Amino acid sequence: FGFQGQTYAIPTKDFEICTLPLDNIEYYIYCFLTEVKEYPSTEFLLTKIGCGLAGYSEEEIAKLFKNKYIPENVTLPESFYNIINS
Repeated sequence: FGFQGQTYAIPTKDFEICTLPLDNIEYYIYCFLTEVKEYPSTEFLLTKIGCGLAGYSEEEIAKLFKNKYIPENVTLPESFYNIINS
């Protein structure tokens, strides 16, 4: 997890390719949101993490961002915003 070249990796699976529990993913989201504040001039476009091979729904993942400070340089998927703000 963390910075990988020009991207930031938020894991949703472990080293054995098993899906991580939501509370573990929430921890990595917290790390992401904390670290990107240090790079205000860099734009971070988040994909629908965890909604493919990890098998979580958009609602389950989007709720992990609810009530968290999302820096201005982070853009969530539109569907995440819709869920968070509903």
